[in-house]
Amino acid sequence: MPSRVVYNVGYANADCPQFTKTTDGLFGFSKGCLPQKRWDELNDLFNQTGAKMTFGLNALYGKKQSQEDKVLWIGDWNPRNARDLMEYTISKGYKIGSYELVCGTGIAARLESEQYGKDFIELKKQVTELYPEASTRPKTYQDVKSINDFGPWSGAWVGESGGAYNSGSKDFSHTFADGFWYLDQLGMSSTFNHQVFCRQTLVGGNYGLLNTETFMPNPDYYGALLWNRLIGTKVLSTRHNGSPYLRAHSHCSRNHPGVSLLLINMSNSTNFDVSIVNDFNMDPEQRQDPNSNPRPQREEYHLTPKDGDIQSEVLLLNKTPLKFTDSLDIPKMEPKLVDSSSSISVAPILLSLSFSRILKLLLVLRNSSVNSQFFVLMAVDPSLLPKMALCFQLLAFCLILATVPLLLNAKTLKRDVKALNEIKASLGWRVVYAWVGDDPCGDGDLPAWSGVTCSTQGDYRVVTELEVYAVSIVGPFPTAVTNLLDLTRLDLHNNKLTGPIPPQIGRLKRLKILNLRWNKLQDSIPPEIGELKSLTHLYLSFNNFKGEIPRELANLPELRYLYLHENRFIGRIPPELGTLQNLRHLDVGNNHLVGTIRELIRIEGCFPALRNLYLNNNYFTGGIPTQIANLTNLEILYLSYNKMSGIIPFGVAHIPKLTYLYLDHNQFSGRIPDALYKHPFLKEMYIEGNAFRPGVKPIGLHQVLEVSDADFLV
Repeated sequence: MPSRVVYNVGYANADCPQFTKTTDGLFGFSKGCLPQKRWDELNDLFNQTGAKMTFGLNALYGKKQSQEDKVLWIGDWNPRNARDLMEYTISKGYKIGSYELVCGTGIAARLESEQYGKDFIELKKQVTELYPEASTRPKTYQDVKSINDFGPWSGAWVGESGGAYNSGSKDFSHTFADGFWYLDQLGMSSTFNHQVFCRQTLVGGNYGLLNTETFMPNPDYYGALLWNRLIGTKVLSTRHNGSPYLRAHSHCSRNHPGVSLLLINMSNSTNFDVSIVNDFNMDPEQRQDPNSNPRPQREEYHLTPKDGDIQSEVLLLNKTPLKFTDSLDIPKMEPKLVDSSSSISVAPILLSLSFSRILKLLLVLRNSSVNSQFFVLMAVDPSLLPKMALCFQLLAFCLILATVPLLLNAKTLKRDVKALNEIKASLGWRVVYAWVGDDPCGDGDLPAWSGVTCSTQGDYRVVTELEVYAVSIVGPFPTAVTNLLDLTRLDLHNNKLTGPIPPQIGRLKRLKILNLRWNKLQDSIPPEIGELKSLTHLYLSFNNFKGEIPRELANLPELRYLYLHENRFIGRIPPELGTLQNLRHLDVGNNHLVGTIRELIRIEGCFPALRNLYLNNNYFTGGIPTQIANLTNLEILYLSYNKMSGIIPFGVAHIPKLTYLYLDHNQFSGRIPDALYKHPFLKEMYIEGNAFRPGVKPIGLHQVLEVSDADFLV
């Protein structure tokens, strides 16, 4: 999006278009404008907070799309608008840390590498000319894949990290669970000498550190804050011979002598107790009488999600919710003090941070329970030692994983072993390089296969989750998967699976989550899918499914989320779906569906829990019935790009929680009820491309992303 922004300064001062939705624009939006006033406000914010800004310039300015490849943009970058912005910035005394040209090989637009290099040289020229003093000159940044080969004097930056592209994951990126990825990325980037790690974003999208509506911190904000307070810039080499699911990162502590160690458990079936003890055998001549001085204390910060839900947006610090004070300040993040010789008690689903003041360190990890995930972050203070350099000598500590296997007497059910080995033998399954050993659940010496989660049932272990996604699996849907009868989660999204979903899918009676989106699956959805009585989430979007949406989906009493968009479905939406008492999200956009809304909601009391209804980009006709007001929990109604007509009924304004209403590109006429303009929750209403009377205005059009969220740096 930064590449489609024009700046309301200089020659562009008279023309400042707002972002509007369009089918032929990048990410569905037209060009937008950064008003001069907003630029002033942003710089005022950064000046008050002391933040350094890296600003992504409009890299596509002056270019045009290639006729042969619509993703490829050709021609030289025109620096005119960017130069005007820099000149205005200099005149106001604003300090910019660095400028970058955000494009390269992007999601929806790309440049040839030679052209990108040429454009970057032009940027460098402009910045050098406008900022003649090298000491105050903003840095210029580009994506260099091999720093050591092409620029060993420089350092790589991570310029736009968010865990999941395209605004992040709606149900994940702003929750506690995202911390597993985020802290591990901070640690790994440090080991590769990445000097800057920019989080996408401070605010905006699902991956923002702040809630986009309340601006209150999401869990990752506090993770970033603790990292910034506790982790120093000197990175230490860390190795261990334990489980491959255990990640380890260590640094010298920030503003305090010591070592900070981050441990991340990537397994969801093993918990570790971590004990810290003095190891006098490492250096016998420095043995100390344990009674000569009081034992030092260790600071511990225990972060847990509210109610143990890893998708919670509420974080607890030592069992106390983290929330703003009455004066809207960040709450004090006080540790609890414990005896440094005691073990760290890491409960399931826990992020634990602790400091210790100990002469030497031995970490002993032992298996203690199953079905848990956690982080541990510890720091050791060697300030009692003669030299500060011993900070690095602490690398000699031992990290030992006890080899006592979990479930020693339990064997994996032969049925599941056979099924997964059949999958392993399937052509095109690139994941098999990580599937080592004969037992998918692990055999003590070897861990469970990557993406395979097991649990115990009586005397046997069974496979309960299979997550093998984004590894370019090619070929038909593996029917052997349907022999894993205890599966609760099956995630094969973002691969290249073809053919139909086999009717044997109905055998997976315990399945709760089925994610097959972003594949090339075809044919009709088998009616047997209606036998998955425990299913809560069904993701089938971005495939090539055809035929009608099966009525059997109405037989799934627990279904909450149904994603069917971007397929080739025809016919009408079965009104029986309205009987699903728990359905919150129904998305059938971008198909070839027909019918009317009246037909869809004809069953009395239908869709009692529905929050989001996406019917866009189909062939629906008729008007909006007044009965739409009976969907009292509806928040998003997306009707864009259909063939609907008539007037907008007053009942739409009676939907109490309606927040987003998209009516654009239909054949609606008449006036829009005044009550909609007074609706307490309605933020956006799109109306273009209809036949409304003159004077009818949209809602929220000028509030849509005046600045791309990529412009924020944390």
